[in-house]
Amino acid sequence: MAAEDSCDYGEVKAAILTKYEINEEVYRQRFREPDVRVNETPREFYNRLKDLYLKWIQPQKRRKDKIGEILILEQFYSSLSPELRVWVKERSPASAQEAAELVENFLAARRGPKTFRYNLQQKSSLMQGKSVGFGLGGGPGQMTGLPLSSDKGGKCSHPSLSWKQNMLSAISVVKRVI
Repeated sequence: MAAEDSCDYGEVKAAILTKYEINEEVYRQRFREPDVRVNETPREFYNRLKDLYLKWIQPQKRRKDKIGEILILEQFYSSLSPELRVWVKERSPASAQEAAELVENFLAARRGPKTFRYNLQQKSSLMQGKSVGFGLGGGPGQMTGLPLSSDKGGKCSHPSLSWKQNMLSAISVVKRVI
């Protein structure tokens, strides 16, 4: 930054935002996944959310139909598989319609199943911290499809057991199944 620009607040602010890569996407993520801060009142939380919304959407600079297009594009992204979402975002579509055309071109250029949607069962299981199919679940001692303890009722392990005890129990069950 030039020395004469350092006296201009707008230039300094733009340089800082650029340096720390703070842009609309950062504000969108902070808006969609907010954290309630320690000792933050509901009113303060509301004001912070509103500020994030204004920095993300920038309604003072956009028409109503453009704001709608931003929300539709975000929803379109959320329905794509993670790999395809990254591929489409890398091409920076200006609208959801353009994003849909990119997805169609992507699918047309590939062989095999032509699916673009993120598996909803997989998505909800990941959000709940559970795995889909065989293998370890979302937390210590959770496993799908197999009981963790060897008691006669086939019930899951007791919550007071340690993670290590649950894992040892799970391993013994797996060995018996194999």
